[in-house]
Amino acid sequence: MKKKVVSLLMAASMVVSLTACGNPEGNGAENAAPAADANTEAEAPAADTAATEEPAAAEEAATETPAEVTKPETIKVMWDGTIFKEGDNYAEDFYKALDEALGLHVEWIRPDHSTYAEQVGIAFTDESTLADVIILPSNYYASYAAQGSLWNMTDAWNNSETANSGRLTDIAPTIIDQWKTAGPDGQEGIYGMYPARGNGTVTYVKAVAAEKAGYTEDTLPTDWAGFQQFLLDMKDATGVAPLLAPGLVNHEAPYVNYLPEFYQGAYPEFYQNASGEWVDGFTEPAMVEALDRLAWGYENGVIDSTIFENPSTANVRDKFYLENGTSVFNYWAGTWAYTIKTKLASNYTGEIYPDADAYATAWAMKPIKEVGTYMERLSPMICITSSCENPEGVFTYFVDKILDGGGRTDVMAVRR
Repeated sequence: MKKKVVSLLMAASMVVSLTACGNPEGNGAENAAPAADANTEAEAPAADTAATEEPAAAEEAATETPAEVTKPETIKVMWDGTIFKEGDNYAEDFYKALDEALGLHVEWIRPDHSTYAEQVGIAFTDESTLADVIILPSNYYASYAAQGSLWNMTDAWNNSETANSGRLTDIAPTIIDQWKTAGPDGQEGIYGMYPARGNGTVTYVKAVAAEKAGYTEDTLPTDWAGFQQFLLDMKDATGVAPLLAPGLVNHEAPYVNYLPEFYQGAYPEFYQNASGEWVDGFTEPAMVEALDRLAWGYENGVIDSTIFENPSTANVRDKFYLENGTSVFNYWAGTWAYTIKTKLASNYTGEIYPDADAYATAWAMKPIKEVGTYMERLSPMICITSSCENPEGVFTYFVDKILDGGGRTDVMAVRR
């Protein structure tokens, strides 16, 4: 079933780099920046100076920040904890260097990552204390823009150094189009942008448990029927329910990524189908089938019953790390593969599995046939709030610098 919402999520995965340190290869998938194709010529110099300016001087004048944009001395930024915190190694040196590179002071507000969405909602209830810049979960973006809580940065982007730099690629219009949403006047505009990949999840399998159940990495299941038998075999081999997720649905789009094998083509939200009609995915036949699969999992004891308590992602991870814990869970790809291996090793006791190195191995299972591909989420949006007193200056001297492409002040390069 073709869904517009899925195509938008996958479009986010096509983000191409504006490259830190000028490297055309970019600086890693998670740090890739959105691209735009905008080889717009710089504004011509005034008639009375064009004849006398040297070419280099004319070029420099054309790229100078307009005089009417005032550089802020301090800006307040609410971020979700994926950058350095006070007390982290090198944090003090980093923030000192960042302030010097930006030429201003950044006051950071970093709520705990696991409660960030809730803290964002609280922050918007009091504009007097709301940050100038905020990282907004993608599923909140449209509603906050429509109610007038975000600044329309369309003109600022179109006139920005990045948009007119010539560094941007042909895929840019597709990516930038995903930034657009309706504002309080009903007109589409850019109220935020994502400078990084959203990342996606894969299904991890604890290798020693799978081997005990008779599987190798090459014989992991490839379809739903095989996955059912696999879960039953894992339960028999370990004596515990093998699968756990942080609730039946995720709190942000794409909502179903933590249980892809069960949802398959179902989507519990409004989406635009192949005919261009908006439908309520929760009422679709595909959702009935997904609920039947979830019911099967619970009735056969292969889904940990604490899933109904909506455990935190941290709790789900911790249970996977235990030797007598769960053995299958879907979680983020990329550097998390290394983190999971490291955590398994640190939790190893030798009480059940004799080989420490084998215990610290987790396999990433390929998506089963009915799933097709794992989905990538739409990245959180970087937005300037309507309470910001100098949005043009904040955009020019902070937001646009995130996409500067030269590594000089690329804030996203410090994502952990």
